[in-house]
Amino acid sequence: MILFDDLHPDDHTARINLRNMLVERRVDLGYSQAALAQHIGASQGWVANIETGTNWHIAVLQRLARGINARIVLYPDGVPGGPYDNPAAGLFRPTDPTDADRWDQQNLLADLATAREATGLTRRQVGERLGCSGSAVGNYERTRTGLVLISPQRYCRAIGGRLAVELEHLDAAVAVPA
Repeated sequence: MILFDDLHPDDHTARINLRNMLVERRVDLGYSQAALAQHIGASQGWVANIETGTNWHIAVLQRLARGINARIVLYPDGVPGGPYDNPAAGLFRPTDPTDADRWDQQNLLADLATAREATGLTRRQVGERLGCSGSAVGNYERTRTGLVLISPQRYCRAIGGRLAVELEHLDAAVAVPA
């Protein structure tokens, strides 16, 4: 996997803030890393790696968030023609957690493409800003798996905005073993 430099220092800060929100939520719920790992069927080392910020795959972060009864919300922000966080879209979100995570990722990609189109930028122009081809941007917009948080952050910066990164606490309580 190739990781690219951030286009703006705030993007690194947003990832660190997300990590801190995940850790804070786990601690507030009174769960150890080991208990959370057992709850989500992972190792304590896996949870520790995420909590130290060494894994920025969106699906991995979503899985951890589900374990603490939260949801990671990502959307383009500050992009001309916005807002792109359509609250009505949530009405169609699947109830199965894994399907819902995939749905969230696909909506993020659709929102990014919509935001790009609203700015009047072509894929080629965005590619030039990112140091890749327009076809690579098109391929990214059609990605189905493996999104890394840094990529949509860079994409949003390239189209003149930023990626909003939020942690939504869900209503139901989570029963995690002690």
